[in-house]
Amino acid sequence: MSIRSTSGRIARRDLMKGLAALPLTSAYAGFGNKLTSAEFSHGVASGDPMPDRVILWTRAVPINKGEKKVFVSWELARDVDFSSVVSTGMAATDAARDFTIKVDANGLEGATDYFYRFRSDTSVSPTGQTKTLPTGKTEIARLAIVSCANMPLGYFNVYQSLAERSDIDVVLHLGDYIYEYPRDKYGAASIEEAGRIIAPEGEAISLSDYRQRYASYRLDPDLQAVHARHPFIAIWDDHDSANNSWRDGAKNHSPDEGEWLDRKAASQQAWIEWLPIRETGLTTSGQIYRAFDFGDLARLIMLDTRLIGRDQQLQYGRDLQFDFSANSEGNEQLAEVFRKDKLFAENRSMLGPEQEAWLDSQIAASARQGQTWQLLGQQVVMGNIQVPQFDPDWLDPGMKAWPEQEGKNMMSELVRLGLPTNLDAWSGYPAARQRLLGSIENKAGNAIILSGDSHNAWACALPGSEGTVAVEFAAQSVTSNGLEVHLPFNQEKIAESFVKENSELFWADTHHRGYLTVTLTHERAYAEWWIVDTVRKRQFSAIQAHGLMVSATEGKGSGLIEAD
Repeated sequence: MSIRSTSGRIARRDLMKGLAALPLTSAYAGFGNKLTSAEFSHGVASGDPMPDRVILWTRAVPINKGEKKVFVSWELARDVDFSSVVSTGMAATDAARDFTIKVDANGLEGATDYFYRFRSDTSVSPTGQTKTLPTGKTEIARLAIVSCANMPLGYFNVYQSLAERSDIDVVLHLGDYIYEYPRDKYGAASIEEAGRIIAPEGEAISLSDYRQRYASYRLDPDLQAVHARHPFIAIWDDHDSANNSWRDGAKNHSPDEGEWLDRKAASQQAWIEWLPIRETGLTTSGQIYRAFDFGDLARLIMLDTRLIGRDQQLQYGRDLQFDFSANSEGNEQLAEVFRKDKLFAENRSMLGPEQEAWLDSQIAASARQGQTWQLLGQQVVMGNIQVPQFDPDWLDPGMKAWPEQEGKNMMSELVRLGLPTNLDAWSGYPAARQRLLGSIENKAGNAIILSGDSHNAWACALPGSEGTVAVEFAAQSVTSNGLEVHLPFNQEKIAESFVKENSELFWADTHHRGYLTVTLTHERAYAEWWIVDTVRKRQFSAIQAHGLMVSATEGKGSGLIEAD
């Protein structure tokens, strides 16, 4: 490769039984043509496209609250006027699915745009547009990548900007579709005063809580617009359940909030109901990792680095105890023991053994089939990125230096000792990271890691035994705050310091909200970071902030990334 820069609680067993029992197709024999009076107030969506099928989604809330079941019809056409309808049917839902509906519309043609809508007895849904994936020889594909959309922190201008684009084949949502926090935490008072109020008021813990949170998000016109315009391929991250979640717990979960497995199952059920993901027996048991082919051009491999196999995050203060304010030899000795016995432990996993084996087979099969690119869509940043030591050059005239405080001292000592500052990312699981990069080096052709979670934009060159084996493109957040709130100084200088001090980091943006697009051909991949100038006002502008070009090479895990 070469790279060029341009400018109510529910038990888990009951949850899985309920989901598995509900069909998502439109075949309801014996229902006749009786449609229910219902409203489609949460819009429409499509997702998990394949060459011959795509999931169509809506929510049909009965006008008569006494209705036990809701029946609607749907239609899919080649044109927005529905003069060329290619598929129709009926679908049913009820309160057990929070009145959400999914149709797996099949028998479609590859790389084709379609339009769809739903009807009740009294109303018609908004019209949605979707697109199937290509098959066979494929010359080009363009993906958009988003993550981290905290509604009380700003308007979804990023979604609106994407909804206005006609050149996107699919949107990848890499998690934090919602945030679980209560209304008075991690928000902006000015935005809440403007009416961006989430429900419920408290933290989302039960199934009812998570459903209400999705319902309040999906009333947003910009989120509805981007769903109506493009198909989504989505995975969850921690805030879709609770902050810094892992297989058996979360940092933002305490015993007085009930059993973690109940909360985890409730969050998963609501996510599956409200996102246009294709439901299978595996999905309803919590497995969301899956793969999509873009003809002979690429395989997109979507991973779950959060809930299915992740071991608990290490934590400074619990797993490494020393005085962070002192530069002492004792600290160095303790840090070395921490590295050997805990941080680099071979059995620590991000994916779990089953997903690791599946990923290895997917990478190998894609390269064996001659696909040019292997894309890994996943949640957390894979590049090793350390926060630089404070530099007075970060200060503009009139700025004051960081006050001496425990957080600064701790960060400075971690940097001095060469310890990762984010134990929730892949840098907190170095053995698991090395296994994944080894698989890419041995079996992939041209690998690109797509990441979210950090709220900032990064481009990394990931090393193997003989040079770079993959590149990583990380998308900035939709609304969530970036490093500017933790390092409130000159952000351009801070980004330059990050690149200078981190050997794997090629480019960074630490203070803009936006999205990432990746355009693939057989010769190259072109990444573009788009930013919006504000999320605190409804009026905004969007521009391309940066671009990187990666050239494809032949061979497995070969190539060197260089700047032109």
